[in-house]
Amino acid sequence: MTFRKALMSLCLSGFMVGSMPSQLAAEPAPPPSVEAADPASPAYAAWRRYRETLDTYWQRFLATPAAADPQLRAQALYYLQAQEPVAFNFYVAPRTAFPVLYTHTYFLPLELSWGMPNPDFFYRNGFIDGARSYRVYGNLRSNPWSTFQVSNGFWAEDDMAIIHNLDFDDLAIEEDGSFEFFLGPSPPSDAKDQVWLKTDPTKHRTFIATRETLYDWDKDTPLELHIELLDGEDNAPIYPDEEELAERIAKATRYVAYNFEFALRSAAGAKFGEKPADVAWPPVRNKFVWTVGGQKEGGNPLGNWANTQYEVEPGEALIIEMDPIKGRYWGLQLGTIWGQTTDYAFHSSSINMQQAVTDADGKFRAVLSLSDPGVPNWLDPAGIPTGSVLLRAYKTESFALPTITRVGLSELRNQLPGGTPVITPEQRKIEVTKRRRSVMKRFGW
Repeated sequence: MTFRKALMSLCLSGFMVGSMPSQLAAEPAPPPSVEAADPASPAYAAWRRYRETLDTYWQRFLATPAAADPQLRAQALYYLQAQEPVAFNFYVAPRTAFPVLYTHTYFLPLELSWGMPNPDFFYRNGFIDGARSYRVYGNLRSNPWSTFQVSNGFWAEDDMAIIHNLDFDDLAIEEDGSFEFFLGPSPPSDAKDQVWLKTDPTKHRTFIATRETLYDWDKDTPLELHIELLDGEDNAPIYPDEEELAERIAKATRYVAYNFEFALRSAAGAKFGEKPADVAWPPVRNKFVWTVGGQKEGGNPLGNWANTQYEVEPGEALIIEMDPIKGRYWGLQLGTIWGQTTDYAFHSSSINMQQAVTDADGKFRAVLSLSDPGVPNWLDPAGIPTGSVLLRAYKTESFALPTITRVGLSELRNQLPGGTPVITPEQRKIEVTKRRRSVMKRFGW
C-alpha cells in the first residue's frame, strides 16, 4: 500500500469509528438567544433600532406602486441592501483623528449607487472634526476641473448645510501642478497667501467631499489628493467606546431613513418637499422638469439639474434634443427610478459635453433605446425600460429644458437630421471597450 493510500485509510477509519477528539467531534454550541443579550448595552439597543428601521423600510418599499413591476421591485430590494455598507462607511467607520479621503466606500460604477452619482465625476469623501486643523494637499495631474465641498454633517443631521465649496478654478496652483489648503476653526499660523476654509468647532463630524471631473475618460485623471491632521492626539483610540458606537449606529439609522425617503420620493416623481403619497402614480414621464432643492441635500452650489423618468418599449426610441449648454460642464446620464446610476463601464449610459456629437444644425440629439440604434449619442439603458434621465450643468449660462420625442425605432432615421452617421456594431464595441478600460483604470481595477 502506498503512503498516500495508507494515510487516506487512516483518516477515513478515524471518521468512521469516531476516533476524533471529543472537542472536535462535538456539535457546535447554539447561538445565544436574543433575550440573552445584555439589556443594558447601549450599542445593542441602537443596533436593534437600526434593524427595525431597515425592516420598516423594506415593507414600505414593497408596498409602493412601483413594486408591482418585478424589475423595479428587484432594483428597490437591491437598493435597500446596498445602503447597509454605505451607512457603516459613512457613520460607523470614519475616525476624525485618523482622516482619510475615501474613494471606494459609497459610489461604485455597478455595485454601489444611490442619489444618481455622476459617471464623469470621481468622488472622494471623509469626515473631520470641526474643532481640529487639517492640511489638504496634492497635485492636479491631468484633472481639468474639481471642487472641494465642506458641510456641517451629512444626511443624518437635521442642520446639514454646505459651508464651503472650493472651486479649483479659483485655487492657486503651482507650476508643477501642486496645491494645498487648510481647514480648521482658526487660520494656519502662517496665514499669508494660504487658503483657509473655516470650520465650526462644535461640529465634530464635518463632512468633506470632492467632485473631480473627467471629460475625456482616456486622458483626464483624478487628482492626487491627501489630508493630514495638524493638531492630533498622540494616543487617540482607534476604536470607539460603546457609548460612541451606539451614537454612531444611531446616526447610521437616521442616515438610512433619510436615504430611503429620498429614494421613495425619487421613485414617485415627487419634488423636494413633496411626499410620495401626494403624487399621482405613475408620474409624468418623458418630459424634463427642473430639479429643485439639490443644494439643500448636498448638491453642488454651482450646479443646475433637470430630470425626468423615462419609459421606452422594445422597438421604440426616445430622441432627447437640446442646444449645447455653454458652461464649465454638462452631462446626461441614466439611472433607475430609485436613483441608482445605470452602469457606465459596460454600457454607454452617459454622455458629457466633450463626448457629445453635435448635428449640422448645431443641436445635440441623444437616442435612448433598449437596442442599439446605430447612431451617435446612444444612451444605453442596460435593458431597463423604465428609469430616470438626469441632466447636470455646472457654471453655465441659462439654458432651456431638453425635449423628448418618442418614435418607433424603424422610423428613427426619418426623425433625425439627414447625414446622421451610422455607428456599426464593431464601432460600438470599440466605444464600450474604451469606456470599460477607462473606468477600470480610474478605480484602480
